[in-house]
Amino acid sequence: MPLEISFGLTADPFDPPGSDGERLNGRALRIDQDGALERLFCPTLAGIAEGTAQVRQAIWGANEANGPPRRAAICLVLGIMGSGKTTFAAKVVKQVMGCPAPRGDGDWSTHEVSFPRAGAPVDPLSMRQHFAALQEILTRAHGNAPASAIVFVRNLPAGGIDELVDLYNAFAPRIFMVIVATTSDDSLKNKELYAYGPRMVLVERGRADEADVRRFMEWRLDKFRSEPILQPLAIEPDLQLFPFDASVPATVAGSGGRSLRAVGHNLSLRLETAEGELGGIRHVCECTAAELRQRLIR
Repeated sequence: MPLEISFGLTADPFDPPGSDGERLNGRALRIDQDGALERLFCPTLAGIAEGTAQVRQAIWGANEANGPPRRAAICLVLGIMGSGKTTFAAKVVKQVMGCPAPRGDGDWSTHEVSFPRAGAPVDPLSMRQHFAALQEILTRAHGNAPASAIVFVRNLPAGGIDELVDLYNAFAPRIFMVIVATTSDDSLKNKELYAYGPRMVLVERGRADEADVRRFMEWRLDKFRSEPILQPLAIEPDLQLFPFDASVPATVAGSGGRSLRAVGHNLSLRLETAEGELGGIRHVCECTAAELRQRLIR
């Protein structure tokens, strides 16, 4: 348990193991598939509360967010590669899945289509074929019966908004459909989305600035700290981010901010490097505050 001896951490908070024991290695948190990952989701990041409120208003309106959705909708989550858009989208999907289906037999049918990584060029014909295949799957699954469906589209290519709307319209109003799509198509910010017909909401996930890096670090570190060192850290303001120095958020964010994935990779690498340089030292729980300061990673 080298990390626990050196830094009082049960695992690397920025590249922790998933339920299968394998490290996440920068992958999105598929909260919709593995509920245990939800504790890693940082709700204090800038824009998360606002984005959640937008989605809630679009789908539930005045209804409670754990009750049956009130409106079918298309939720678009926009951001650069590694910005956390898939994680946010997965949380939306999980929330919808956890609610009673408003139409059909009371169960949701769930479907997913993925395109190459964000920003990668996609042949328009290939994109149409993907959506045609999905439309065929929905038709086979439900025939002409009323139903409720969740469609998760990952890395929607530029220009794909028309395909999304066509898919939605092909089954409305018989199928109560919630489409959640991630994309890097910045042109969506200049479109009048309401003009397409279906109710739509656009949530943008931006780069992490210094404040976001600090929020992210605090959230993750608290999840992996050994219990004995929590009390001394709580009363030492300059050790709040232990084992990291208080200057690290500014250094990691840089002048223009970074994607959340890049932030996690940077912090994990710093932790791994520092841990390798601290072999054979006293257990962190035996250290004074002054000794803890000598271990700070800068």
